[in-house]
Amino acid sequence: MSSVCHAEDVGVDYRCFVSPDGKIKMRMMWTSTVGWVGGYVQYGKNKDKITIVQVNSEEETNDEGRPYAVNSDWVEIIDGKVNGRYHFGYQAANFDNVFYINAKGKKFDFSQALENYEDCF
Repeated sequence: MSSVCHAEDVGVDYRCFVSPDGKIKMRMMWTSTVGWVGGYVQYGKNKDKITIVQVNSEEETNDEGRPYAVNSDWVEIIDGKVNGRYHFGYQAANFDNVFYINAKGKKFDFSQALENYEDCF
């Protein structure tokens, strides 16, 4: 078994999301290689990155020529324990159903911010 990872085998994506009132901004990064997906969220420039792990991903096929839609669920891990759950619903580059449910069951909705992820904070 080889432990060599080629750069072309790794995909990295960054997104910025904001709450409806604009008070909460979240930056998400995820990376994928064949057989593995992982990432983090961050709620402010000086805040710690929180590990998230994908637990489910479903693709929905659409009309021919249209990109497929994806519903992806992730869990947030803090101190080795699941602390909350994220849902990302998207089609191509358009994220249209994004929310977070914390450990107490409170739901927070987000919409995709269109600025560059570096400008998220």
